Amino acid sequence: ERDVRESYDAILSEPLTRLRKAVAKLHEATGRPTRVVVNKHGANEERPPIMRDSVVLNIVDELRLLHDFADALPESVRTMAATVTEMLPHPNELRENPERRAEVNQQTQALVAALDQMLED
Repeated sequence: ERDVRESYDAILSEPLTRLRKAVAKLHEATGRPTRVVVNKHGANEERPPIMRDSVVLNIVDELRLLHDFADALPESVRTMAATVTEMLPHPNELRENPERRAEVNQQTQALVAALDQMLED
């Protein structure tokens, strides 16, 4: 039984680690401050941080992978994946809405902590 549990933990560990890495990148991206750029007239302009679509799409890919194993996953992992899916905004929303970026930054910080806890257990 112990060998089965260790094998199960090892199998589950990889997709959770990959998801954690993708969520950590989103957390980092949403935590960046606005940038100041000089426009063609020489004036300073504030612009939102660069937000690549791939930062969000990578998380979607990892969630699809977890969904493929949904029957074998613990309830806590399925619940966490559903929460991530619900809170994941479109990249344009993150580019244009500083309040939403701040909200997602807090959510991803909590999610990274939860994934760390799952990986430790």
